[in-house]
Amino acid sequence: MLASQLALPGGAQTIALALSATGATFLALPALGLAVSAMVALLPAGLILFETSRIVSGGETNYVMATVGLFVSLFNLFTSLLGFGSSE
Repeated sequence: MLASQLALPGGAQTIALALSATGATFLALPALGLAVSAMVALLPAGLILFETSRIVSGGETNYVMATVGLFVSLFNLFTSLLGFGSSE
C-alpha cells in the first residue's frame, strides 16, 4: 500500500502528513488539549457578543429566538469551560 502511494505524485508528502497526524493524535499532550478547549471556548463567547449586539441594535426582533440563541451560546461556553478541567 505504501509503495502504491509513493508512486503517486506527492505520495511521500501524503504519507508524512498521515504519519504526523496519527502521531499527534496518540500523544497525550495537555497543552494541545488546553489549546483546543480555549479555541472552542472562544467561539461561543464571540457568538454571545454577536447576538447581544444584534438584540441591542434592533437586528433581532424575535426575542424568543434571541433568548434561545443566547441560552445555547451560554450553555456551549459552560460545557467548553468544563473541558479545561478534564484536559489534564
